[in-house]
Amino acid sequence: MGKALGGLKLSLALNDRMDETASKCKITAPVNHWLESWGDASSHTGYTSLMQPSIAPLFKTRGLDESLLKWAGNPVSQYEYVKNYWIGKLGSQTAFDEAIQKGILEPETMPMAAASFSGNVADALSQIAAAKSSAEGPGINHL
Repeated sequence: MGKALGGLKLSLALNDRMDETASKCKITAPVNHWLESWGDASSHTGYTSLMQPSIAPLFKTRGLDESLLKWAGNPVSQYEYVKNYWIGKLGSQTAFDEAIQKGILEPETMPMAAASFSGNVADALSQIAAAKSSAEGPGINHL
């Protein structure tokens, strides 16, 4: 990997520590540890976790998102960016403050996948049996 990185015109490591890959890059830009950063994450449709720093930055670093914003010409901080985005989505500073306090945004109604059922149980069972039979291979038919 070191040879591949060495052959590039630009190689940039954005990391919270100097590891082997970062040491091979031409530019290393230290970033905050995730415990020092603002952000959001969504692991399931409709659910979003809002992240706030648990500790102050230990070193002279900034968040990955904040570096990308600055390099793109947007001088806003990571906090201001997250706050402005969610105030726009939630409608007010109060709603944002409440979401930060809870730490999670939940949907008002449970997201459901589209499904249909005609009420014909015998047909549904035969389709399940056919699907199992084709998945298990020829000659085996369990229900």
